[in-house]
Amino acid sequence: MSTHSSNIQSVIKTFSLIEVLSQNEKGLNIKELEEQLEMHKSSIYRIIFTLMDIGYITKTNDNYYRLTLKVLGLGNKLLNDISIIDIVKPYLMEVSMKTNETTHLVMFEGIEAIYLDVIHPKNNSFRANSFIGKRGPLYATAVGKIYLASLCEAELDKKWALMEKSIIKFTSKTITNLSELKIELEEIKKNSYATDNEEHEPNVFCIGVPVFSHNGEVQHAISVTFPKSKMNNELFNESISFLKNCSQKISEELGYKK
Repeated sequence: MSTHSSNIQSVIKTFSLIEVLSQNEKGLNIKELEEQLEMHKSSIYRIIFTLMDIGYITKTNDNYYRLTLKVLGLGNKLLNDISIIDIVKPYLMEVSMKTNETTHLVMFEGIEAIYLDVIHPKNNSFRANSFIGKRGPLYATAVGKIYLASLCEAELDKKWALMEKSIIKFTSKTITNLSELKIELEEIKKNSYATDNEEHEPNVFCIGVPVFSHNGEVQHAISVTFPKSKMNNELFNESISFLKNCSQKISEELGYKK
């Protein structure tokens, strides 16, 4: 069997064990796992010890193995992301209709912004290059800079260290220097909005605002994208005001209070 096939089998066995344990609230012992999984004892032990090491399985005093609440946390995070899409979608549609431009809801994972929802206007020749599931760099997008601005300096430095090797100068306006970025992030903190002024793509201007969770963390953001040629002071100020108003309403629905 090839290494690739062996790895796939290991993943299948791991998830089979997790699924069996998820159906048995009090857990199962090794003999019961052998019977239900039809798997050799040594393989079961290898998977169990790995999952115990990373906190997904615990062993009871009577030698039963059961899932920990860490697994529940994964499900809750997914449900939260599904729920927030339902909450935010009407606001995204409202902003898109008002501006006749593409709007986005993003979440943050590692060193990237992930697009959870995207609303494209029907009658607009300009179509932003965005889609559900797209990943964008934190340092070169309005939504990404919103997230970076929410971090303390130590967290920001740590995040930058993770990003540094993969930083690309997408355009002549892309900020690739941490000191320069920190200056802009301070302004973002003061103003509660961020912009991407052709930093990721030419002729693309984006405005992003934070969405606050019930505990005040910035786990999501919303944004609207314009062709740079369309942007003027009046549209800029109107869009920021409208986005901030939507952000406040969404954050309140999520349980956030200033």
